This record gives sequence, C-alpha cells and structure tokens, in this order.
Amino acid sequence: MSSREVTEDMLSEISQKIGDGSGSYTNLIGKGWKPTLCPLVYRQPKTLSMVVMPLFIPELKHLIWGVEVEGIYLSLNATSVREYYPGFLVARACGDCSVFWGNYEMAKKRPFELPEPEEFHRWHQLSDVISPTLEFLKEEGLTVQPLQARYYVKTLPDKLQQAASRRKTETQSTTKCNLRYVLHADPMYDVTYRADDLGSPDVKILRECLKSLGYVPQSR
Repeated sequence: MSSREVTEDMLSEISQKIGDGSGSYTNLIGKGWKPTLCPLVYRQPKTLSMVVMPLFIPELKHLIWGVEVEGIYLSLNATSVREYYPGFLVARACGDCSVFWGNYEMAKKRPFELPEPEEFHRWHQLSDVISPTLEFLKEEGLTVQPLQARYYVKTLPDKLQQAASRRKTETQSTTKCNLRYVLHADPMYDVTYRADDLGSPDVKILRECLKSLGYVPQSR
C-alpha cells in the first residue's frame, strides 16, 4: 500500500495536536472517527477535487466515493453492464461522469476511467486490506459492492474499450462485466492526508483535508 496504516494511538495524538484557532479537536475521536486499512476517497463538493484520508468520519460518510489503492481511486459500487456495441462502455462512463460532476464541461476535465486488467489484478492481491475496508463501509450504511474477480474492463491503447473476463491467467472477451469506475490521483486537484516518514500525523495536511470538506468540529 502507498500509505501507512493509521492506528488508534495516532488518532489520539491527532486529537491532542490539531487546533482550529479557538481550541482543539479533542472531541472528534469520541464522535466516531475510525482508522481504515485503505484510505477513503471523499468528494470535495462543487469541485473536481477529492480528499483522501485513511479515516472514517461519520458526518462526512455521504461524501465517500471510493477507496485509494496505490494512487488509483476505486469506486465503491460496481454495476453489471452488457456491452451493446464497441465503445458502449466508454459512452456510458462519459454519461455517468457528467451526472456525477454536474455537467459535461467538468466531466471533460476529469473523466471517469475504465480500469485495466493489471489494476484489478493488483487489487485482488491487496484484497486483505481492500475487502475489509469495503465491508466496514457497508456495515456503516453505505452502498458497497465487493470486489469481483470474474469480470473487469479491459483497456488496450490500440482498440476501443472492451469488456473482458479473466479466469486464472487467461483473458477472454465477453459482452458482460461488472463496471467499476476509477479515477487517478491528481495533485493539481486533490488533497491527501498521510502520516509522515516517521509515522507521525501531519497535522497541517489533516487540517487542510477537513477544511476542504467543509468540516467544522462540533464541541460537546
């Protein structure tokens, strides 16, 4: 994984260190903050930006779009899709992206992408951290589909996007797939919270993440 796991001890340290100008965030932990094995991808409202944190914040769960795996944002939900004609999956992704961002012009700047077989292969290698995170989010009331090994979307540079099925080491064309969109991390848009090289919380970046999401801690 590209980030360190956040522990309960680190959350306690965060609660003691972060201030908002009038006090500290000492009450946040008591309001249900939980560390996650996989960083969560929150959508920053009315922008093309995402905020990435290995933290579940109950008040912001409606903004969670996916999980982050080695710089790739994987959407929480997969939809069973049949490819009616070559390029249909791309057309569908463009339409869904326009709805998500609000209009076509915004969608052109940051379109949904169709994952490559190698990416899905890596996600299944890391299923011991991804699957528990998805299951945790489901238990918290979010709509989440588990990773599926059978179908994925194949991307070849010299061909149209095409549905494909992987069984063991073979790749076979198919007209049906579990379509799960991805976005790639973009430092121009996104704010990402990480622990530093020593494993200590980066208080400044965490404060920036919370501010980007419009989060104001509520005192007890």
